[in-house]
Amino acid sequence: MRVNPMKEINKVRVIPKITPINEKKNVCAYARVSTEKDVQLTSFETQVSYYTKLILNNPKWEFVGVYADEGISGASTNKRDQFNLMIELARLGKIDLILTKSISRFSRNTIDTLSILQELRTYNTEVFFEKENISSFDPKIEFVISVLASMAEEEARNISENVKWSVRKKFKKGDFYLHTKNLLGYKRDKNGEVYIDETEADIVRDIFKMYLDGIGSTTIARILTERGIKTIRGNTKWGTTGVIGILKNEKYAGAAMLQKTVNLDYKTSISSTNRNHLPKYYIENSHEGIISIQTYNEVQDKMNIKTPNQKKAIEKSLYSNHLTKYQGLCTCGQCGKYYRHKVNHSNLPHQRTILVCVSNDSKKTCDNKSIFTHAFDRMIISQTDLLLKHKNDVLKTLELAFFEDEAFISLNQNKVATEAKITP
Repeated sequence: MRVNPMKEINKVRVIPKITPINEKKNVCAYARVSTEKDVQLTSFETQVSYYTKLILNNPKWEFVGVYADEGISGASTNKRDQFNLMIELARLGKIDLILTKSISRFSRNTIDTLSILQELRTYNTEVFFEKENISSFDPKIEFVISVLASMAEEEARNISENVKWSVRKKFKKGDFYLHTKNLLGYKRDKNGEVYIDETEADIVRDIFKMYLDGIGSTTIARILTERGIKTIRGNTKWGTTGVIGILKNEKYAGAAMLQKTVNLDYKTSISSTNRNHLPKYYIENSHEGIISIQTYNEVQDKMNIKTPNQKKAIEKSLYSNHLTKYQGLCTCGQCGKYYRHKVNHSNLPHQRTILVCVSNDSKKTCDNKSIFTHAFDRMIISQTDLLLKHKNDVLKTLELAFFEDEAFISLNQNKVATEAKITP
């Protein structure tokens, strides 16, 4: 039997979908404005009108809408509903071309920009940036996008830092805005001036009085619920956390602690507790108080005093064989309670020692996971090594924090005043 020699195998090149000559392209546009300044320069309505006319006047294009987000930041695509809807339609093959003003209007996050364009390319959806006069189908687009998007991203970071700097400068001067939306007892009139709502203020005064009379926060919450009193958010059921939040809020005493929370990442709007990341500013007599500062301080002192049973529990935990090593080292970032030592499968070959949030002792009420003690040990060693490696920087930071501490500043001022009095 004669066998034909094997023919050369030619490489097959994948040709992207080509729109027939007589078939119209499905074209849409994306517009976004994020600040009042943007609205003044190029109004939101103007962009929408411009793109609508541009697409409808082109006989080779089929108009499939203008997707527009108003007042939304471009740092992330998470909260841009119209943008996400447009991308979803592209996934379904409903869009061939997207027109947009510029890269910064499309996205200020480099990673988001590149990943989205790469994804759209797989659906054969083109994006054209008018300001830069470039298409996402250009072979050099990734390099150009990386440079331009990085510049836009840096601009967003600079704007964020400038805004933060401006806010902190106002804080230093004692200039702040009292947010009354979630503050029981305070309202704003039609002129924007703050006033005390006496009906709600009486509830606040009752909470402080009950606590000083020896009624615990849990019982206070139950009493308020039974009385049919609504919370600031309109809920009919009070919780212990809500009561404690009022008892600890210095604003009810006419004072304000500024910069309690910080935003550590300009790309998100998520705030976290200021754990010495930045200085805090305390303003006395910043506004009219519902209670006296004396009443507020008495409540704080009472909250800081441990009952005999609490002291006994703390002492037991401190001197327990299981808790001595880890007590006080690990606090839950979700609920704020401490992690305690626990042994799983005791006296068995697969026995494991873990640290668990006390909120999950009897019933799981906290989302945080347990930590294996051996993993926690490695973390402690790693952090200790890091501190020792940068001990000079750590000591400088501690020294700076010490001299900026409110208690130290107050003692130093008292010292200077006393010396001035006794100096002839």
